Amino acid sequence: MNCIRCGRRIAEGKTFCDECAGVVREPLPDSPYTSLHIALPKRTDQPRPVRKPVEQPEKKKPRSRRYHRMVRAIVSLALVCAVLAGCCAFGVYYYLTHYQRDRNRLRVQAEELDRQAASAAQTATELAEAQDDLAAAQEELASQARDIDRLEQQVNTYQMQGAQNEQSLRELQEENLRLVDENADYATQIDALNAQLSKLNSRVSTLQDSNAALQQKSAFFDAHVAFVENDGTDYYHNYSCSHFKKQSYWAYSVNLAIARGYTACPYCGG
Repeated sequence: MNCIRCGRRIAEGKTFCDECAGVVREPLPDSPYTSLHIALPKRTDQPRPVRKPVEQPEKKKPRSRRYHRMVRAIVSLALVCAVLAGCCAFGVYYYLTHYQRDRNRLRVQAEELDRQAASAAQTATELAEAQDDLAAAQEELASQARDIDRLEQQVNTYQMQGAQNEQSLRELQEENLRLVDENADYATQIDALNAQLSKLNSRVSTLQDSNAALQQKSAFFDAHVAFVENDGTDYYHNYSCSHFKKQSYWAYSVNLAIARGYTACPYCGG
């Protein structure tokens, strides 16, 4: 690239060379690269006038937007109604499922209560039998103790009589030893029976606690759950009512059954 004043070779992006940069405002009289004198205009630092933006009138919104907004509002309302209807349907389904699960759990608990009551009765029978065996063993032990005392007295008597009774004394001693062994066996049996009695008492206590808890649950359901059969009587029954057939029925709370217009069964009192 060449200088536009003297024609020398300069770097790219520049207009004048280093020598012409100082006298760029003066004309060049003689130059083999230019045929005319070049005089650059003087620079002025006057600010350029700033144009004010022209205010444009606001465009009026088309009237169709109000119609579109109304349509969107109607569609949103319809979607909300559909969502609410779905939630209601899900709530009814959840309630029916929860009620079926509670009814099954109540039936299982009633069966478990009957089974535990039968087990408690059997355990009580076994406990009574064990107590009878223990009493018989204790009586036998007392009888054996009296026999031992009697034999010991006889041994003392035979010892005082002399050597002629030594054979009888040995026999009595052997019998005494046999009775002592039997006494030890009876004592072991009594300890085993006492341990078994303790286990049975603990089991009876556990069953009684479980029975009390199940009876409390059963009493709660009898007090708060009403069963209405499809028999046209408008009566509600409790679970233990003799007129409750347990075939086709609805289960409500007592307050809800009363609110629906049902009355208590005159046989069970609801």
